[in-house]
This record gives sequence, structure tokens and C-alpha cells, in this order.
Amino acid sequence: MEFLAGAFGKSLGEMGTGPGPQSRQRHTHRDYLVCMQSICPVNYFARKPIIRAFSVNIKNDTTYPRLGSQVGLIYRQWRKILDARLKTFGVTDASWMPLITLARAGRPLRQKELAERLSLDTSSMVRVLEKLRAERLIDWSVDPDDRRAKAISLTLQGQQLVASIEGYSRALEGEVLAGIAPEDVATTREVLNRIANNIVQITNKV
Repeated sequence: MEFLAGAFGKSLGEMGTGPGPQSRQRHTHRDYLVCMQSICPVNYFARKPIIRAFSVNIKNDTTYPRLGSQVGLIYRQWRKILDARLKTFGVTDASWMPLITLARAGRPLRQKELAERLSLDTSSMVRVLEKLRAERLIDWSVDPDDRRAKAISLTLQGQQLVASIEGYSRALEGEVLAGIAPEDVATTREVLNRIANNIVQITNKV
């Protein structure tokens, strides 16, 4: 879903992977490519009336949806499916997104840095971290570079959960991309990356 949501995720800020309405810091392309890895299964086009409307031949239909709306809808449906599958682990997006972010950072993150990457305010971040620590999925220590800050990292249990989440995500991506030529997937990734870069440039002008 890195594929899609990195560029558009729930209007960027709404999903917690891009700049939220209160965010004014400068962002990099990586900010838009933090958590998501796949897109909505193709068979949803056959089952969901609202999505089926997006599968029209846009060359012959002047009423086709705006690209942002189309990508956003696909992303939300993808996430809905993944959330349903991850219920077996007893986690929600509020839990697994911080875990994925920590895992992909490859190093401990300060509380403020993690909050910025997830577009969460301080109070919301504190509640999430306390819950994850109580579940023994994360822990923190004093940041050696700033003793006033916390250095947050995954526990072994948290790493194992992330590995399971990543496995489910990769499996879903395989379902999503079934029947689509690798070169088409590559082109889609390239276009979305270019759009993400344009969004970064626009955001940094605000």
C-alpha cells in the first residue's frame, strides 16, 4: 500500500502518514511512503456499487471521478480489508501503524519524531504509546543525545507482531495485483511517486 497511500492516504493527513491540517513542518517524499503497502482487491469492483462507478472507461465518460477521490477510495477499502484481517492479532490501525513506523525507521525514534511521522498530536501519541507499552510491544529509554527525550523502540514481541502484519500485507498485495502485468504495476508506482513528489513541493510552499 506504500504504492498508493504514501501519496494520497486519506487526504494525506487524515490517515496519519502525511501532513495533517495542523502540520506546517517541511516534508520529504519519504513522509508519504511510511506505512502502506498495497491497494484494494480488484474483485471489489464487481461487488461494491460505489467502487464499480470508478471502473468506467474514462476515455468515453466525461463524468469519471477525480483522481484523488478514486485513489483515496481504493486506499480506504484496502485498509478496511487489512484491518479486518489483522483483528486476529487484536490490533487496530492505531496500534499497528506506530509499530510499522518504528520497524521501518530501523532505529529508536523520539516521541516527537514518531508523532510527526504519524501526524498525531502529543496527547494522542502519549495514549497510544502507553497502550503499546502496556501490551509489551514497545519500550523506551532515555535518549543518549537528549536526556529529556524518550528513545522509543520495538520489543521482541513487537518485532514479531510487525513481521506477522507485514506477511498479511504482502499476501493482500498479491491478491490485489493478481492478473496485472508487472510492467503495469511498475508504471503505476512510477506515476504515483511522481505525484507524491509534486505533493511534497506543493506542501512545502504552504
